[in-house]
Amino acid sequence: MDYLLDFNIILTYSRSDKITRRLEANYKIFDGQNRIALSVVSKGEIEAAIL
Repeated sequence: MDYLLDFNIILTYSRSDKITRRLEANYKIFDGQNRIALSVVSKGEIEAAIL
């Protein structure tokens, strides 16, 4: 399956909490069989959050 990741999903995964485990159990986003994309807007949001 193809996933376009939003900044909120990336932020949630970076916390590695109960919600992250539930998302991964239900959707298996990072199981290696999915194609993952990141929009330029999300890329900008990540860069802004890091700085």
